[in-house]
Amino acid sequence: MFDDAFEPTKRLHPMSWLFGALTLARHLIFPAIAAVIFGSRNGFPLWLAWLAVPPLFVVFWNQHVYRYGCGPTGLVIREGVFFRNVRQIDYSRIENIDTERGVLHRLLGVAEVRVETSTGGKPEALIQVLGLEAAEALRQHVFASRAEGRSTAADAQQEAEETLLRLPALELVKFGLIDNRGLIVVAGAFGLLHESGAIEFWATLVRQRMGAAALDALVASGPLIQIA
Repeated sequence: MFDDAFEPTKRLHPMSWLFGALTLARHLIFPAIAAVIFGSRNGFPLWLAWLAVPPLFVVFWNQHVYRYGCGPTGLVIREGVFFRNVRQIDYSRIENIDTERGVLHRLLGVAEVRVETSTGGKPEALIQVLGLEAAEALRQHVFASRAEGRSTAADAQQEAEETLLRLPALELVKFGLIDNRGLIVVAGAFGLLHESGAIEFWATLVRQRMGAAALDALVASGPLIQIA
């Protein structure tokens, strides 16, 4: 979930413009060579050099407006030269934060940060460039937040799976009888015992042991005990 109240404040490395300019130069190298070759007959037109000014301005301005920050639920990036673009990459989607360093990166002590997600393919975000301490701090914060989010989700799932009520066997039998469903089982059991002659057998045995008068008195007191 994107937090509109969060505003990223971290900036790129001060030498970030240099790498942006080199990227721009790689895109303009072939048109520049063609202009020199075909324009050498009549002299190199100086106005062609001015064509590189707007792209260089975009490079410097992008470094000025680019912001990133670790929000409550994800990495937030704000960029855009002419139009502001704010997007969030949730911590749960981030699989890896990779850093790439060439010769110039090593000389200046910076790194290009690539944020990779579970979708695969090209990086979800490319931060060009950050200092080594800033890149490591970003990595640690993202992975710590991701681990905390997974722990919170696991705790919530465990709480949802906890037993709400545990009844002893005796209480469960009482509940079944109160719910009137157990009476059907009891009635069926008595019917089965009656058909098999077990009740008559035990009644005869008890009558012989206790006597007929004592047994009749016990049976007569049954309703009184139930009412009490």
